[in-house]
Amino acid sequence: MRPWCSASLLDAARTLLLAAAVLGAVSSHSLVARAEATTEERAAAAALFDEGRRLMKEGSYEQACSKLEDSFRLVPGVGTRFHLAECYAHSGKLASAWLFYREVAAEMARTGDTARENATRELIKALEPRMCRLQIDVPPHVEGLTITRNGRVVNQPLWNIAFPIDAGTHTIEATAPGRQGRKVVARVQGEGQTVQVRIPRLEPTPVASTDAPGGTGQDEDTGDALSTAGWVAFGSGLAVGVLGGVLLGVGYSKTSEADDMCGGRQGCTPDAAELGNDGRRIGGGGYLVTAIGGTAVLAGVVMLVVSAAQGDAPPAEASGNERRRASGRLARPRLDVGLAPAAARIRLSW
Repeated sequence: MRPWCSASLLDAARTLLLAAAVLGAVSSHSLVARAEATTEERAAAAALFDEGRRLMKEGSYEQACSKLEDSFRLVPGVGTRFHLAECYAHSGKLASAWLFYREVAAEMARTGDTARENATRELIKALEPRMCRLQIDVPPHVEGLTITRNGRVVNQPLWNIAFPIDAGTHTIEATAPGRQGRKVVARVQGEGQTVQVRIPRLEPTPVASTDAPGGTGQDEDTGDALSTAGWVAFGSGLAVGVLGGVLLGVGYSKTSEADDMCGGRQGCTPDAAELGNDGRRIGGGGYLVTAIGGTAVLAGVVMLVVSAAQGDAPPAEASGNERRRASGRLARPRLDVGLAPAAARIRLSW
């Protein structure tokens, strides 16, 4: 791995920062602690700090940084901050190291420790040309626009300018009310480069329309239900019509037999009269049943025609051939219903 700064600069800075006072003031046994930190928290922070320093000496910087981060969360002392910056620099997180060194320098300036402040600023200058930067170019005039990087919001002052960033893969997302979101992945590698990311224009979110060519799923479901109902009505009406025809035939037969019995000179016998009455009642019922069946058949045919028109009608932009094929599928049906004293006739043609 490329050294994070020159050996002489590192030795000089560490001599000033650690040998003079930092090593004594921020050692694992005398971390600068928050006033609210408990004894247990300070003890845990010290143990984590020692473990982080040990791992750094072994060159295990990723694990070392993790231990130092845990220590810093418990007790955010300036010494832990300095060693964490050093660990970040060795592990390639140059932007994070740069930021922590700046915070250490600000603390040194606040306390009036000019020598250690100057030494820390030398470390900052050594990192600046090596840091990577990211510039997110944002489309203008988008109301409610939100930019995030790896799930965290990028504040508007950072839009359209290059800011320091650690190397790695960064996912930038742009969202806005009423618009389709955009996602861009930026891969930042090496040192000293500036990666520029341009957020594409956020298009308005499309609004579903029931008038779109081809219809919607709801239209298709309605057409299927109508077709099913049409076939049920058609089949039921046909069956009822057949029953009506049978009743008409039976009634006609009984009436004819009664007429034959009443044809003699002696006139109609009571049995013949009753038989004739039965025939007329059955025939009348047959007429009624046949009419009901015919009505059901007619209703079924109407529903089938409407369903076919919904499902097979060509869209507005269909070609001429498609329209002709659709017209062929929509041939008009013809219904022929005939009633006779002893029979019924129903014929459906397309």
